[in-house]
Amino acid sequence: MVDQVNFPSGLVASQGLLQFDFKPTLALSARNFDTLDIDIRSFKEPLKRSIQQVIAPSIGQNFLSNGRPDGWTPLSADTEVVKAQDPNTSFPVDSILRRTGLLWKTMQQYNIWTVTQTQAAILSLPDKIWYGNIHQAGFGNKASSFADPLHINLDELSKAENRVYIPARPFAMLQDEDLDKIQDVFSTWLNERVIARLGL
Repeated sequence: MVDQVNFPSGLVASQGLLQFDFKPTLALSARNFDTLDIDIRSFKEPLKRSIQQVIAPSIGQNFLSNGRPDGWTPLSADTEVVKAQDPNTSFPVDSILRRTGLLWKTMQQYNIWTVTQTQAAILSLPDKIWYGNIHQAGFGNKASSFADPLHINLDELSKAENRVYIPARPFAMLQDEDLDKIQDVFSTWLNERVIARLGL
């Protein structure tokens, strides 16, 4: 069977968005594929599987856990009051980053990813969840507050940077255990290629 896949480039978070690169080692390519006449130029399929089977569910769990591995900053009392009074609130008041569920659901969709032959990345968030960028990275001065953080918009933010504070609550991130699961996805896919080539 094919050896375990190493991830020399690993996972990197860039500008609040998630990026995953896969670069097979030279030894892996030469030893396992050249002798079997297997020419692998694209890793799109295992990248897609990794997103669908590991990354998207892990991001979804980040929301359900109110942040992982460390919990997110709890909601302020003012935010809880506003959220409790908002008719659009569909989740318990103490559910951080889940009011209607749109951000949570969208972040688990494959179609928000750009997948190339060796890379998968969320380059930008869809317009309908633009506010996710703010929650991912945080915004403003910790000494300040905002009266109605559930109904902010970009114009208000640009005018109110010194009086608005939204703590960073990074949801687009993976957990350490996800790396092993992604490695398993790639190993399974590579084994499938070898088995198909040998006609087994």
